[in-house]
Amino acid sequence: MPMFIQNTNSEGSAIYIDGKLVHSSKPGLLPMSEKIWNAPTLDPTVLAGPKLKIERAKHHISELEASLIAFHERGPYELIHETDAKTGENVYCVLVKEALPCGLPTIIGDVVHNLRGALDLLVCDLVRAAKKQPRRGSGFPVSGTRKHFKTNSIRKIDGVSAKARRFIERLKPYKGGNTPLWILHELDVLDKHSGIIPVAAAHLAVTARWAIPGMFAAPDGSLRIGGPGPDGQPMWTGLGVPEGARLVFPLKNKSEIYRSIPSGVDEDVQAEIVVAFGKSQITEGEPVLETLRQIAVFVERTLTICEQRII
Repeated sequence: MPMFIQNTNSEGSAIYIDGKLVHSSKPGLLPMSEKIWNAPTLDPTVLAGPKLKIERAKHHISELEASLIAFHERGPYELIHETDAKTGENVYCVLVKEALPCGLPTIIGDVVHNLRGALDLLVCDLVRAAKKQPRRGSGFPVSGTRKHFKTNSIRKIDGVSAKARRFIERLKPYKGGNTPLWILHELDVLDKHSGIIPVAAAHLAVTARWAIPGMFAAPDGSLRIGGPGPDGQPMWTGLGVPEGARLVFPLKNKSEIYRSIPSGVDEDVQAEIVVAFGKSQITEGEPVLETLRQIAVFVERTLTICEQRII
């Protein structure tokens, strides 16, 4: 699961996606990015329509990633520390200083429509490869149940070769049979009728660590006991998800995510925030960027198999 990580320390800001640095306020560190999938080199004239759709979808995924990185660079979330006046406990809340960019739903919709369209065009090309002509109802079948797929949706691939038909059937394109296909299909339907709305932030995870009293790390990596010395830093322990951390979805302004009993040692708390699909959606609470990447990989690999083994 990809996470945009925001550290509350005063050593500078850094943003990571999938464990890779994409932004840092420290000099000398440059943004990094990764491709969706290194697809093999294929003939651009074969399955040209579906391939163009996929490339367009990947372009929009890159656009989405850039938009999210720029959003997080502006520091839209701040982890604040307060003290409960009644209990004396340390209370950590997230201050939401900026709403998500309003253009995100349209970018997400563009990704979804292009990937879904690539599958429909694939079936039409498979029909033509079998020396037949696609019908008005030709397209890639995705059903809510296996029974409906077998009795109704399978008609959408009439005209493809027997080999292509077996391949599509083995994909199990129905709910419970193929998760990426089912999610793609449902997101496509959702966006046509009501739009795909990501939540402000979701799947907020907390990690905490505590300073070991009297132990410090020197700049050269050596340990010091008693005092930090020049430029020494505290030794930390217990990095992980602490008991009592709260999963907040959707994230609202000043949502409490963690509280702890004062222990007399320094406490370092980090909050991981990822933009996710909203409530009542097929992928409720799932990270938007990673979900779309995974679907894009699946669709592109499906085309590659069809080109290399069927057409």
